[in-house]
Parts: sequence; C-alpha cells; structure tokens
Amino acid sequence: MTQQRSSRSVVDDPDRTPGRLAPAVQRTSLPDQIARHLIHQIIEGDLAAGTLLPTEADLAREFSVGKSAVREAVRIVSTKGLVEVVQGSGMRVTPRQRWNLFDPELVSAFGGSVISIIDLMEMRLAIEPSIAAQAADRATPEQIDQLQALVEESAAHLEDIEGIVRRDMDFHNVLAEAADNPLYPIVLGSVAELQIELRQKVVMTKLGRDHGIHHHLRIVEALRDGDAERAREQMVDHLKEVSEDLRLAVEGP
Repeated sequence: MTQQRSSRSVVDDPDRTPGRLAPAVQRTSLPDQIARHLIHQIIEGDLAAGTLLPTEADLAREFSVGKSAVREAVRIVSTKGLVEVVQGSGMRVTPRQRWNLFDPELVSAFGGSVISIIDLMEMRLAIEPSIAAQAADRATPEQIDQLQALVEESAAHLEDIEGIVRRDMDFHNVLAEAADNPLYPIVLGSVAELQIELRQKVVMTKLGRDHGIHHHLRIVEALRDGDAERAREQMVDHLKEVSEDLRLAVEGP
C-alpha cells in the first residue's frame, strides 16, 4: 500500500482501515510509530509468519518517511523477535513461538492478543508453587511479616477492590523476592499487566476476594513454619481456585 507524502503521522491517519493501528499509547518518534504499526500487523496476522517485509524503500514510501526511520523501526521490531534477517532477501516474519513474549513493551501493548488467560495460568502453575516452596526455606522474618500485613490489610478493607488488586500483586512480588532467585521477579514482572487484568476479574466477586485472602493466609502460615511442601501445596490450591473463580466471573455460575 502506497500513499502520498503527508504531514499526518501513521498513527493518526483517518484514511487507514479502522482497527489496523494499535490504539494504545501514542509515541513521539517516527520509528516507534512505524514499529508499533508493523507489530500490530504481525500480531493480527496481516503479516503472517514467513512473510517477507516490504523493502526499506517501499516502507519509506508507505509511511512517507526517510529510510533511516524505517531502518530503526525494523530494528525495534526485530529486537522483539517478530522478524529475522534472511540473507539476501530482507526481513521475514517469524512464527509466534519465537516472539519475545517477555518483552515488557510487547506484553503491555499487545499482551491480550498474544497471551491468553489460560497461557498465563499454566505459567503460574508451573513456577509459583516452586516459588512458594523456596520462599519457605529462604524468606526472612521481615518478608514474612510483610506478607502477613498485606493479607491483613486486604481482609480489613474487603470492599476496596483497587487496593486488593494492588496488595495481591505486592503479595506475589514479595513472595518471589523471598524465594531469593533474581529471575523470578523478572518473569512475573514481564506479565504484570496481564496479571492485573486477571486479578481485576477475580476480585469483582466477594467470593473471589475471600478465597484469595484465605489461601494467602495459609501460604504465610506455611512460610512461618518453614514447611516448603505445604507452601507448594497451598499455592497449587490457590491457583486452581483462582482459575475457577475467574471462570465464574467470566461465564457465570
């Protein structure tokens, strides 16, 4: 698609097809705007895996910018694993399995399009029980007290939905820090935006809020006792109930 040179940027052109541009945060630089557009096309399937991107010259004409802006935009997209260099041919769109889904910017802007709630809960079940078990062996008394305080504050302000979501995030973040492995906070932090969305759905019902507080207390008790296996089991039970509460919140009883 080629368009006439215009003073309008790619993100606010009213002549473009609705939905083809990401509606999220506006950026200031042309390369960022172009990169965002290309990322959206790839995620939406307009540029399918295996597709060669247009040449720099073609993209420069399409977006009415210089080649240097296009070159920088493609570099941004490539750092997220969405395209790869094909020697002698240009840039090719990679399969979804090779995308860098831990890129915070990618998850924040497009997470709901590339990661489902099922994906998220499977990941949580795979790593958070181990985090809880390790925290039972490694948490400091101060960290355990901090976890206890977060649960008690949520129990005391049960109608404060926003506060409960925030404290729930804090609880799992402190737990990850207490496991004393620097990779855990990075992994959980990379999907923080999706975690917030999930928690907002779960805590909309009083039952979901009660369940969360109950399981968090059981986890803290296991940590105080230094019982790694019980901490693991409590986290498994917690996450399974989160999945059920989420189903009820979305589908109804």
